[in-house]
Amino acid sequence: MQIVVPVNMTPQEYSQKYQEVRWPVLEKCPVCGARTNPQGHGWYSRNGLPSRDLELVVMIRRLLCPVCKKTVSLLPWFLLPRFQHTARFIVESLLKKAKSYRRLMLRYTQKTQKTQ
Repeated sequence: MQIVVPVNMTPQEYSQKYQEVRWPVLEKCPVCGARTNPQGHGWYSRNGLPSRDLELVVMIRRLLCPVCKKTVSLLPWFLLPRFQHTARFIVESLLKKAKSYRRLMLRYTQKTQKTQ
C-alpha cells in the first residue's frame, strides 16, 4: 500500500534531503486497521521525473505493521502511486493536451461551418 504524505520540499530538495523529513506517525495500520504504530522498515528508490530534462532518484520511506506484517510506503506529495512522472508534470501535460484538442475542435468547427 502506498500513502501520499506532505513534505515541505520540492522534488529536487527532497532527493537530496529526504532523511531530514519529519514523517507522520500512523496511529493504526492502513492495511489491517490494527491500532498499532507501523515501524520504520527501510527505504527503496524509484525514479521521479519532474520534467522531460530531469530525472531524479527518489528514496521512499517504508513502514512495517507488526500485526499483519504488511509494508506501507510513504510517498512524498509530488509522486503518485505507479507513476514515475511527478503529479505536476502529469497535470501540466494533460492541460497542454486539452488546450491542443480544444484548438483542434475549434478549427474543425469553424471549417465545417464555413462549408455549410
